[in-house]
Amino acid sequence: KEKIWIENFKAKTLSDDEIIQAMVENPILIERPIVVKDGKAIIGRDIDLVAAFLD
Repeated sequence: KEKIWIENFKAKTLSDDEIIQAMVENPILIERPIVVKDGKAIIGRDIDLVAAFLD
């Protein structure tokens, strides 16, 4: 987990909107890269999965 999450949010109960706002204000909290194709998206950490997704 990111240090910013642990220090600022982990101990709180957040609504979906509050979680989204935290990600907007702290994009490092979002798992990335995000690969988008034809209206679908995946987390692009595994190069083989990305290659298969883009085929």
